Amino acid sequence: MRIALVPNDDGYGPSALGYYVAKALLRENHSLVVRNEHALTLNASFYKEEFSCGRVCLQPTFGGIRMRKTAEGVDIPGTLHDIRDYPKRSDEYVIPEEVDAVIDIGTPAAARAAHAAGKPVFTVFDHSWGKTYEKTLDKAIDRFLSAIGVSCDTEDDHKRTSILQSEALRASPVIKAIERIKQDESETSKVFLFDHYIAPEPFHEHWKSLDVPIELIRGVFGGNNVSREKARERMGISESPHERTVYILGGGTSVWDAKLSEIISQLSEKVLAYNVVVFDRKAKPNDYQRVGNSVYKGGAVEGETVQGLLPGVDLIITRAGGGIVNDAIACRVPFVCVEEPGHWQVEMIRQRCEREGLTRTIRINDFRKGDIEQLISKHLFHMEAENEEIRRRMEDIDNGMADAVARQIIKLC
Repeated sequence: MRIALVPNDDGYGPSALGYYVAKALLRENHSLVVRNEHALTLNASFYKEEFSCGRVCLQPTFGGIRMRKTAEGVDIPGTLHDIRDYPKRSDEYVIPEEVDAVIDIGTPAAARAAHAAGKPVFTVFDHSWGKTYEKTLDKAIDRFLSAIGVSCDTEDDHKRTSILQSEALRASPVIKAIERIKQDESETSKVFLFDHYIAPEPFHEHWKSLDVPIELIRGVFGGNNVSREKARERMGISESPHERTVYILGGGTSVWDAKLSEIISQLSEKVLAYNVVVFDRKAKPNDYQRVGNSVYKGGAVEGETVQGLLPGVDLIITRAGGGIVNDAIACRVPFVCVEEPGHWQVEMIRQRCEREGLTRTIRINDFRKGDIEQLISKHLFHMEAENEEIRRRMEDIDNGMADAVARQIIKLC
């Protein structure tokens, strides 16, 4: 078969999750059309070998959803402003005639277009855009009500409800766009949804409310596939005298860019008792460089996700995106998550992972204003027992689940 793989454009996580299912399908001799705009360079790196022999083709196509972000996090007013155009973008989205099926990874417009074209469509995802935008709008409304003196306590409930139920609000283009996203999501033939530590309970409830078939992914995608020595060599630290390595990963958004540059500046001249590797989303694939005594930076590795590096890592400092949570668990590497206020979905994952004993939290102000060397030392050296407990809990979660998902998709086609 020829299958369209459509990762969402909001960061690198959806493309990384899609990678594992894609590789499983390619091993079964199917071919792929990968449709994405924001992470197109990353996808070109993922499938470089298959691209050169024609088994994968890349199409720069925007899927209609991408949250606006700044150094402070999610720009809620800007994000809600942008989503007003979603119904038009969805109407214009067309699936290539030559594909036999579609795998939607957070691109509801692709689900609608596939259904309209009579092609089977399968959603593989860690949340829901309908629910995420709904909660983003709630946060914007709460800020507005607070600004005009309406609190969220019981005595103001009636006034708040009256405002929320007003005809003007319900007729707004933002509300209409969110309802259209939900409608498009409901067009999927089946949704493969991650377990609650990656897709928390509100997303499971949301998909149930859409009355679509749900298959729970009972584990994570990927797993250790390279040696520790090979992973360290890829990061340029094969000659390092330090055994322990900390990987600082901000993902494919601009939220962490300034802080990552600051970390490199702060640590580059210091004599550290460990290696620090800083993810640089703008770096060329395979281009890891030493930028200090024990500090390295780089981005993607051709033909691999970040899992091609994690076996060489002892601790990850990151944000609670579904993709990196999947990768850390699959490779059994303890991770600690920095808060990301304003991003409801990411915060839901962080809180759930902490309750499950799979992570710890770094408060946003401690990360932005604290001493990064002390912060790393605390989580690497002074919390060794806690890190081992996280690793033990990860061992109880099955990895390699993308093959099972791919087999089901093939069978259902």
